[in-house]
Amino acid sequence: LANQCVGGETDGGIDGARDGAIDTPGSQCPAGFAPLAGAPHQYKLVTGLANWNAQSSACAALSSTTYLAIPDDMNELGALDTLAGATTTYWVGISDSATEGTWLTVKGGTQTFLPWETGHPTTTPPNNQDDCVRVVTADAKFFDDKCNTQLAAVCECE
Repeated sequence: LANQCVGGETDGGIDGARDGAIDTPGSQCPAGFAPLAGAPHQYKLVTGLANWNAQSSACAALSSTTYLAIPDDMNELGALDTLAGATTTYWVGISDSATEGTWLTVKGGTQTFLPWETGHPTTTPPNNQDDCVRVVTADAKFFDDKCNTQLAAVCECE
């Protein structure tokens, strides 16, 4: 149906776009997501405060390709910190809620990049209930915290 009238609109041709737009990498990301220097995907800062589960659900609800950000190396973490700007701490998509001490991503994989702040993660009672990971931009380090803490977040889109 390339360049044919389809439902009152002209099909954009070979790329299948009905509005004539050219598909670009990351174009499946919702509005508001942008690429960051040093990072492989597109990202969006969510400044509204919410607990880890709510932020994770909100990111995932945006599209099938979005989730609470998972920094894989110092370059990506630095890019997220730059995006966060004046937002000094934010949630990322890592927790050990399922098994204490086993840090998993919101995508279900084991997280291997774990630049913990000195003294973290906390593993002795009562602080062993700190199951979710937040980033403090001044340190570019991970902190474990109670998942019901109200923080900003960064969403990631592939």
